[in-house]
Amino acid sequence: MLLSVALLPLGKQFWMPTVIAAMLILGTPTALKAFESFLQKRLSIHALVIVAVAGALCLGKFGEAVTVLFLFAIAELLEELSEQRARDAIRELMKITPNEATVEKDGRQVRVKVEDLKVNDVVLVKEGERIPIDGVIIWGKALVNQAPVTGEQQPLLKTVGSTVFAGSISVDGTIKVKATHTAHESTIARIARLIEQAETRKAPTERFINTFSRYYTPSVILLAVLMAIVPPMFFGGAFKDWFYRTLVVLLISCPCALVISAPMTIVCALIQAARNGVLIKGGIYIEQLASVKGIAFDKTGTLTTGEIEVDSVIPLNEHSEEEVLSVAASLESMSTHPLAKAIVKEAEKRSLKLMPVKDIEVEIGLGISGTLNETRYFVGNADFLKGSGMPVGEALDALEEMHLEGKSLVFVGEKGHICGVIVLADKLRENAKNVIEHLKNHCKKHVIMLTGDSMATARSVATKLGISELYAELLPEDKVRKIEELIDKHGSIAMVGDGVNDAPALAMANVGIAVGGAGTDIALEASHITLMNDELDKIPFAIHLSMRAMRIMRFNIAFSLTVKAIFLALAAVGMANLWMAIAADMGTSLTVLANSMNLLKD
Repeated sequence: MLLSVALLPLGKQFWMPTVIAAMLILGTPTALKAFESFLQKRLSIHALVIVAVAGALCLGKFGEAVTVLFLFAIAELLEELSEQRARDAIRELMKITPNEATVEKDGRQVRVKVEDLKVNDVVLVKEGERIPIDGVIIWGKALVNQAPVTGEQQPLLKTVGSTVFAGSISVDGTIKVKATHTAHESTIARIARLIEQAETRKAPTERFINTFSRYYTPSVILLAVLMAIVPPMFFGGAFKDWFYRTLVVLLISCPCALVISAPMTIVCALIQAARNGVLIKGGIYIEQLASVKGIAFDKTGTLTTGEIEVDSVIPLNEHSEEEVLSVAASLESMSTHPLAKAIVKEAEKRSLKLMPVKDIEVEIGLGISGTLNETRYFVGNADFLKGSGMPVGEALDALEEMHLEGKSLVFVGEKGHICGVIVLADKLRENAKNVIEHLKNHCKKHVIMLTGDSMATARSVATKLGISELYAELLPEDKVRKIEELIDKHGSIAMVGDGVNDAPALAMANVGIAVGGAGTDIALEASHITLMNDELDKIPFAIHLSMRAMRIMRFNIAFSLTVKAIFLALAAVGMANLWMAIAADMGTSLTVLANSMNLLKD
């Protein structure tokens, strides 16, 4: 086009061939797309451009016709490059897994392609290498960086029995991994597939724009026809002038920016979420998450780790903490009960030496007794020690001033007196309190707790976390009913659970969020959003991301419509031309694309 303008002073025999060549090169792709849409019985943006270019040629405005095609081609190219960048971001998820793996077969190490690995194959992963497959460590230990899969930045110590994911990096240590999934079914492969599927799940705004665009183009063409015919026929206007204005209107009316404003924003938000270990199944859930009024949390495994730990040790009758804990751990080391394991773990943490035990007697569900250093000790609940002749009442009196709601008590006694009491409780997740405060104060959300535990236990945890609305002693079906009631009460509810026993409630909520779902099929299936690690602070991140995406989407739509309205008004009074029309359309599209791509910035 620029060459044709430069040759203009030399005569038509020089610049006309250039114009024709430029039009063929630039116009053919647009014309083919317009014809394709016509065969599908719809009128696309490309049809508006071809009509405008044809009209300009009829008026002899060859330079403007070529300029229209040239600028439109640039806009199409830039849009394609932007969308390609988004698609490339999805493909990057798959590139983090290596192409080959070292497999142990018949005592030999063999290099094979990752896609050829089978379940139960044993893979050797050396220090600094990426883990090629989902599996379980059967030999060795290593610090593993799982950030590519879960978004968790700190490397974790993985030992025999630990689960590892394809794409993770063995930062320090060599391990052997037994494959539990094929490459096609690895966590990272499923994440990539779910993101691609998510693009087809349109948000309400996106569906509205698609419907709007379907009827918009035919309406614009009808308006243009009336605009070209009515003023010259009934009001004495010059046909050439009004026909030119009609062409300008057609170009200005191209809804390029409007059409890409929603899907581009949604795709960028989905990708940014995945980069940070948050898997969102579709644009509809981004829009719904931004508008939820309340967030309901399951307790066990969600707000707490589900792991019992020693909260405190209260020594009595001149015994020390270390003595009470050492005796209890020595006896409980023979038990597999969760409380027993927690006591032994605490003793190991304090580097206490366990003593040999003789003459062990166990009463299931009550306690255990045994002889240590020729002294008979009893460890168990209040009834067990009371039945063994211990004055439990004086111990309970000593604990009266303590806040013990929701906690478990293990009594330790010998020689007719109580040595002490070990207090155990479910461990709160790290940052749980900060996350709850952030959701209430910054995200302005109601926070609710739903749990199957007793009211006393629920109230204890809720008080620590600052949650005032709680419902306890709920069966899975009760949680579903309660979610329905909360939706009626607040309008829109997100449910946060562990993705297994909370699956019905996750499905019932407007947005179901599964915590710690990496590698868990049911979490990926039951929830709308899955946090690929146990970091609760990803919930505020996801909410802020969705709210930001919706702000960008609304701005893009408003900006697109405003620019169109301004230039349509200018065209109607003859103050706009084809050059201005296509420049405005391209400028609006580029602004919308750049605004959407901001979501990809870290």
